[in-house]
Amino acid sequence: MHTRTFRGWWLLLAVLATAFMVSGCNRMTAEEAQWRFEEGRKREAENNLVGALANYEAAAKGKFDQQAQALTDAARVAIAVKEYDKAIQSYTFLVQQFPFQDVNFAAPGEPENRQKVREYVGTFADHNPNGPFYAAEKLADEKNKSNWAYKTMDFLVALTGRNPYYSYALAILIFTIVVKVAMTPLTKSQLRSTIKMQAVQPKMKVLQDQYKDKPEELNKAVMRLYKEEGVNPFGCAMNMLVQFPILIGLYQVIRLYNFQFRQGYFLWITEKFGSMAPGIIGKNLAQPDTILLVLYAVSMYISTKISSVPTTDPQARQQQQMMSIMMPVMFLFVLKSFPSAFILYWLVFNILSTWQTFHLMKAHAHHFPTPASGNGSAATVDAPTGKTPVKGPARTTARRKRK
Repeated sequence: MHTRTFRGWWLLLAVLATAFMVSGCNRMTAEEAQWRFEEGRKREAENNLVGALANYEAAAKGKFDQQAQALTDAARVAIAVKEYDKAIQSYTFLVQQFPFQDVNFAAPGEPENRQKVREYVGTFADHNPNGPFYAAEKLADEKNKSNWAYKTMDFLVALTGRNPYYSYALAILIFTIVVKVAMTPLTKSQLRSTIKMQAVQPKMKVLQDQYKDKPEELNKAVMRLYKEEGVNPFGCAMNMLVQFPILIGLYQVIRLYNFQFRQGYFLWITEKFGSMAPGIIGKNLAQPDTILLVLYAVSMYISTKISSVPTTDPQARQQQQMMSIMMPVMFLFVLKSFPSAFILYWLVFNILSTWQTFHLMKAHAHHFPTPASGNGSAATVDAPTGKTPVKGPARTTARRKRK
């Protein structure tokens, strides 16, 4: 059993996020996608907009000549049935994948409105204020105003003065601090589980050597060792599973308020600097920002290094080193199109987590294995009970008492 780092679940999150981004492409053949697209046109002609939307969305997931048109039609019909989130998703993929393609933005039967995606819709970082993408986000914002998460973020913005140059960033900061304080018990519980797992690693190594040819007896001995040491092997995983839906929910809070973040700035994230370096610096907190993303990746690297529990297992150390490099690099690609408001939230959250983890690790440093006690040669484990036999003066004293 290899050691896991304290924040190792970030790797799982990165893999899931990457799989989510990749999913939706190449799920069907070009022939099936074309058939779905034509079915969507038929349903729309029959005024069955819900059925048309389902077919357009399915067609847009396949690679075929009219994929860009399928995305355009899916977004247009989604707005008609007030499925604004679906419209935003379709426009997002459209401007990312087909920025220079000409498509017809008009409904069948209406005068043709053929426009180039980049000019009419805008780019992902800078939507056209007169285009359909901006209109979809505005409609979604009106719908989101009744949501409690939206109201919470709006309250924090109002509480800090609703000043575009600092209120929106301060609202994210306050929100992040509250969330981090609320999640502190889970963080401590996860660290305790990790420390306990680390503490039994030397004894685990001894058991693996003793029962290397007896897997069933090894499993029993390991379970016995866990029970005697008070270790829950699923403790870390359970804490991760609890935190994961919470973090996803927090992303939804930022996403619901994203249209309003167009009015917010943060240090260099302003109209002035964004115009000087388009595509690198965001013009507002609703747009991606490369500098902020790089800062987040650096903070993740530092956090991973600090939160890695010391281990005497060379293979586990190598895994920790690889993870500390792989995760920041992966997140640079996974989050490159995310709004800077969300990246700012993650950056602040990561800084707070690193500070908290550093102090917790320092307080529990005496529980960590050292090279002297962790190489497996300083302790042996009895086969019947799994307990470490007593050696030295203590054992001699016990014999004298028996005599």
